[in-house]
Amino acid sequence: MYQGTVNESVAAPPGAPTLTAQSGNKFIDLSWSESNNGGSAITGWEYRWSDDNGENWDPSEGWHSLALATTELQLSGTNGTELTVELRALNARGSGPATQVKATPTPDNSAPTFDDGENATRAVPENSTVDSNGDPVTVGTAITATDQDEGDVLTYALVDDEDSEDDEAFTINTESGQLSVAADANLNYESQDSYSLTVSVKDNRDDANNVDDAVDATIAVTVNIQDEIEPPATPAIPAVSNRSAHHLTISWSPPDNAGPEISSYNFDWRLPGASEFTTETPDGDAKNITLLGLTHSTTYEFRLQAVNAEGASGWSDTGTGTTLADVPEAPSTLSAAINATDIDLSWTAGADRGAAIDLWQYRYSTDDGENWEDWTNIANSDATTAAHSVSNLSFGFVYTFEVRARNSTGFSASSPIASVVFGNRPAVFDDGAAVIRSVEENMAAGTKVGEPVVAQDPDGDTLTYSLSGTDAGSFDIDSNTGQITVGGSTVLDYETTASYSMTVEVTDGKDETGASQTASTTDGTISVTVNVTDVKPPGAPTGLTLKSPSPTKLTVRWSAPDEGAPPTHYVVRYQEDGCTGLTCWSDGSTVKGTYTTLTGLTTATDYEVSVEAHNVEGSDADSAVARTRDLTKVTSVSLTSDAGDDSVYAIGDEVQATVMFDGRVFVSANANPTLVLAIGDEERTASYKSGGGTDSLLFSYVIVDGDSDSDGIGIAENALGIEETDLWDISGTAPASKHDAVTEQMDHQVDGIRPMITKLEITSKPTHNNTYARNESIIVKVDFDDKVYITGTPSLMLRVGDTIRAAPLL
Repeated sequence: MYQGTVNESVAAPPGAPTLTAQSGNKFIDLSWSESNNGGSAITGWEYRWSDDNGENWDPSEGWHSLALATTELQLSGTNGTELTVELRALNARGSGPATQVKATPTPDNSAPTFDDGENATRAVPENSTVDSNGDPVTVGTAITATDQDEGDVLTYALVDDEDSEDDEAFTINTESGQLSVAADANLNYESQDSYSLTVSVKDNRDDANNVDDAVDATIAVTVNIQDEIEPPATPAIPAVSNRSAHHLTISWSPPDNAGPEISSYNFDWRLPGASEFTTETPDGDAKNITLLGLTHSTTYEFRLQAVNAEGASGWSDTGTGTTLADVPEAPSTLSAAINATDIDLSWTAGADRGAAIDLWQYRYSTDDGENWEDWTNIANSDATTAAHSVSNLSFGFVYTFEVRARNSTGFSASSPIASVVFGNRPAVFDDGAAVIRSVEENMAAGTKVGEPVVAQDPDGDTLTYSLSGTDAGSFDIDSNTGQITVGGSTVLDYETTASYSMTVEVTDGKDETGASQTASTTDGTISVTVNVTDVKPPGAPTGLTLKSPSPTKLTVRWSAPDEGAPPTHYVVRYQEDGCTGLTCWSDGSTVKGTYTTLTGLTTATDYEVSVEAHNVEGSDADSAVARTRDLTKVTSVSLTSDAGDDSVYAIGDEVQATVMFDGRVFVSANANPTLVLAIGDEERTASYKSGGGTDSLLFSYVIVDGDSDSDGIGIAENALGIEETDLWDISGTAPASKHDAVTEQMDHQVDGIRPMITKLEITSKPTHNNTYARNESIIVKVDFDDKVYITGTPSLMLRVGDTIRAAPLL
């Protein structure tokens, strides 16, 4: 067994050191000393530092070690960024508590100096005030200074000269040093050809980098006023600023120009050795031009001429540019697919055309290609890349993608587009933010108020509509169609309320990801103003026509009024033509449409008919009046065909009848007016044949087997059959169809009954033993029940043994 005594001072760790810091330019100096140790001897030091207030330390784990003899340390840092340092001592017992100190590297300050030295010269045309855009005319290039200290902000100013007013003719941009002509300046070469100015600059710091408002440097500036207006100077040789296998973009800087602004350029180009240049005129004062459709790897020559209002400059010396090798072929396919919150792209690369593909890019549009985001590089992509996932996209859009490849020559054309719907898109109202609908006053509940207020859902989701707002209770809306209707208890009266205001809301019942919502939210709204229109009484009907389809009926037709509000119904009255008593007119009958038939009238009587248009506001105009005596009428009906010498029509004969009118009548293209003939005890229909546009219509009927009339054909009263729209007279009115009967006409008899054989016998006798010999005749007699007439050469077929023989007519 052993026993000892532990010395207290040996067991204790060292105390915290005394640490100080001194800032310098991009560094801090640290120094320290040992404090009361209270334990065993210090064997070394450890430190760590942070430039984010201890959030992260260097080293990230553990401490930097220092030898015991080290009591000073310089740490590098960024000017203006505070450093936090912790230091602790080590002894045999371990590490003691750390001492922390903070310090910020502070730079020395350097005064700015003018780029032009002590003197500068600038020029401006006389009479300059503002340019074509209304902006002050700038005087040459800016008077700029350079400050060696990072982050210093320079301030420029014109020094006020008490002995001169030159500085009042100009202004200076305090940030850029750009001189401009003052708005009220009068620059006139004949009165003053130059101005002397002094420009100052300061960085608002003294040498010790303390805030200071003193001027650091000045420069004398002479502004020369240009007198003559000349064409532009000859431009420098244009240079190729961009090129590909099939284009060259040639850019240039404007030449010196003492005259008016350069308004345009002439640009010549050709293949080397060609005898003639091709001249192009770039748009306006553009500083570049792109030649398209060139041959790759080919050198072209070009030159430039500048033009202003005073004329053209000389041609520049000839420059050259050579097209590159070709870019890769465009990718032949592109597909896009949703992968959770990403969109996966995949494509098929085209040929690289001789230079390996070293980069792929993609871009996308959310408005079907109207506007595109910038191209994005696909990191670590090369010739083997054929897919990429795009992240951080927003739901509710149709994303349209393109990809392209790059080789050492440039980028390929874009791939075919690929589109995909990403999440749910809200519905959008067709009419935007506000719309107006109209409805007539006095309309009943359920009446539609204009067209439906509809929205379109780009995803084809089912939409639900609702009403809200001030007057929503006065109307209803179909939740499926957006059709607004008059509310059940709403009385629309223009004189009381001329308009109503409400809001139509729509929802597709889904959130931005496309998931169904448990609580409905509004996807869009539109303000709706419903104007109530004042209803006026209708005017008088137009085009009133009468037609008599039978002796006791009148068909009345008319058109809606040309003036006033639309009618809801019509009132029709009639009286016998010429009646003057107070009770002559019939009681009015209400008609919804634009025609009616009056019945129970007196045969062969002329009538006067009146039609009034009405709506909820009454009738505000005279009625339309028409009289049957004004109609075109039938004057006669007669049989006009010839029945032959015996006055008898046979089968196949045509019977013609003519209907005469007291004026010209016209027949509709598809009309089929008829005339009924009385043949024996039967009625036969004669069809219209001709006569439209004259005062007589011709009708035709062909006798058929079975027709017979020994008393002659007759025509009954009112046998003319026409539809209301078949005929019209010169005024466009249907004529009256009634007419008198035609009695039986003996010179128009009909015999359409075919003769019947009553007897057939052999009347000849054979000469020997009841047997006919060669060349003997067999005579057969045929009897009919009526006289027959022969045309042609009829024959009778006889069977002789097994043979059929023809017996001719004797």
